Amino acid sequence: MGFSWVRVSTGTSPKLRDCTRDDLSASTFEQCVGTIVAAAGGRTEVGNLMVKFEPSGRWARVGFSWDEAHVRDAVVYDLEGREVLDLLSADELDAVRTREPPTAT
Repeated sequence: MGFSWVRVSTGTSPKLRDCTRDDLSASTFEQCVGTIVAAAGGRTEVGNLMVKFEPSGRWARVGFSWDEAHVRDAVVYDLEGREVLDLLSADELDAVRTREPPTAT
């Protein structure tokens, strides 16, 4: 399972604008982000979706869980995200570390 943080403008994504309509409240933005993440196949249950706002209110950082990379890609595309950061758990990092590097042919 992957986890990503992505920086999202609070006003540019067409899917976000369609969802929020003219409601500029942070709670509506958060609900709409959850809807978009879930529609793409990401996990939004408690602890798997986090939305934190930059002080200007123009950008938010969205953290969400996903099982397959295409889900992450769909969320980033739908939210017009930038600065995507994928994070690993300790177990996932250990699994990556134990893999043999590819050999050149």
